[in-house]
Formats: sequence, C-alpha cells, structure tokens
Amino acid sequence: MEDEVPMRYEIDRLNDLVILYCGRNSEYVLSIGRENLAALIGLGTKAIEELAAA
Repeated sequence: MEDEVPMRYEIDRLNDLVILYCGRNSEYVLSIGRENLAALIGLGTKAIEELAAA
C-alpha cells in the first residue's frame, strides 16, 4: 500500500466484529473479532518496533 492510504472502520456490535477498510475505494476489507484484533495490533506494534530499530 502507499504511504497515505485512506483507512476507516465500522463496528458490528451484534457479531462482536470490527470491519477495517483500506484503500481509496476500500479495496481491502478485513472483518476481525475482538481477540484477533488485539493480536493483530500486538503484531503490528512489534513490526513498528523492529522497523524503528533498523
């Protein structure tokens, strides 16, 4: 993805999901539950730390 990619999210409270949209026309869509979202954020945080250390 490009540096400045539009991103947004929606909450599906009924199914306890978050839907993440990325791209100018929401080309990328990820539906993810609460626990997996936390794991994804943790993984992303580790990746950011590793990039900062390089």
